[in-house]
Amino acid sequence: MTFTSLTWLALIVGVTGIYWLLPAPWRNGFLALVSFVFLASIQLTSALFLVAFTLISYLIVRKDRVSKAMITVSVGLVIAVVAYYKMRVAHSPVEVLRDVAMPIGMSYYAFRVVHYVIDKYRDVLPTHGFYDYVCYLFFVPTMLVGPIHRFTAFHNNHIAIRWNASELSEGIERILLGYFKIIVLGNFLFNKYLANQIAQLDPSNQSLIYYLEAVRGSLNLYVQFSGYSDIAIGFALMLGYRVMENFNNPFMKTNIAEFWRSWHISLTSWSRDYIYMTMVGLTRNPYLGTLVSLLVVGIWHELSLRYVIWGLYHGLGIIFVNKLQQYVRRRNRERGLKGKKHPDPLLVKVLKIFATANYFFFGYIIISQESFADTLQIYRIIFIGWIGGN
Repeated sequence: MTFTSLTWLALIVGVTGIYWLLPAPWRNGFLALVSFVFLASIQLTSALFLVAFTLISYLIVRKDRVSKAMITVSVGLVIAVVAYYKMRVAHSPVEVLRDVAMPIGMSYYAFRVVHYVIDKYRDVLPTHGFYDYVCYLFFVPTMLVGPIHRFTAFHNNHIAIRWNASELSEGIERILLGYFKIIVLGNFLFNKYLANQIAQLDPSNQSLIYYLEAVRGSLNLYVQFSGYSDIAIGFALMLGYRVMENFNNPFMKTNIAEFWRSWHISLTSWSRDYIYMTMVGLTRNPYLGTLVSLLVVGIWHELSLRYVIWGLYHGLGIIFVNKLQQYVRRRNRERGLKGKKHPDPLLVKVLKIFATANYFFFGYIIISQESFADTLQIYRIIFIGWIGGN
């Protein structure tokens, strides 16, 4: 079942109808049950694994005051499981192990568990029980495709939830927007029409072809991913929950640091709160914190060399932007312009947006190729291949 299928659309409608007909205390339990049944219908082992992991992780940190040792055990367990499925199973020479798929929804589920246990240790979570924890982790709209929403916001939303026709209408509109992005913009415009147009270009113009493919692939990634987020957010709204936004017009940002504050927001904000802040607290080095934070974002997608390089590529880009901004602020102070902000002229702003988008486009080439050698070859063709007409 795909998230653009009529079956999934029917599930949204059916679940929403039953949900609002049930007594309030039963609703979240019903959603958790739907998630379990849905997962079990696809892969029973995934559903059972996540249930067992939920129970174990809760038992480890169930006490009012959680020790560092318990946090270490909990987070270490999550990392070990994810690493096992992302690396050892995927690349195992044993054929049986390669057939053991990562539990469906594990990537998003794992980061929600880590958030929960760390905030439990920080003693910033509201009073709750195991039932609330299960309902949070098995919240059907965000179970498989995010966003990686936070427990406190979810719990507070649950307490204040009321039937709201305007939210239902807003949710339906958001779902339709998501379907439009995925089906019309993604599947038709980028994956079919533009792909065919690029394929018809003169094969001798490899520089232009590879560049346009990077642009097409990047924009398709955006509309597909943001479309799935729209569907999840809209589904949650229909159930009375307002989960965090995941995208905020990233391709209209004027530098790569702003871009990453607007792209996959639930993931990047998670990495900022639990990786960047931790690294800065330990090392007092914000640049190392930035690199490690973006490295985690990379390997969250895939534990491979290309995603390691991709994460470091974007981390270095953010560091460059921060250093450049520090230099500009220092120069302004020296010129007596402290505190005075002058908006960029329109042309300068457009050029910054163009440069930022292209930085992402060239980064996309890294993850679209099987090896870094292939990536370097494409860079060579794009940047200097046109000289020889290749």
